Amino acid sequence: NQNFLTTMKYSLSEIKGKHHSMFCLSEVVNSSAYSDFWKDLRDGKARSGLFRRIAKGGIDVYLEANYLPIS
Repeated sequence: NQNFLTTMKYSLSEIKGKHHSMFCLSEVVNSSAYSDFWKDLRDGKARSGLFRRIAKGGIDVYLEANYLPIS
């Protein structure tokens, strides 16, 4: 959504078709917690909390977010 794009300093064309991992540090992407995050979504479980993400230019952003599975 536009709020996310504005917060992360990207346009839709820059991120469309890209994987969520582009917003995470490599140590997060390679962690078991990140694998569990995606497994939970695949299993139909929502995730909520405070998430550290990386905006354009390497800027740290902390998002209070809800991740909901799509079926």
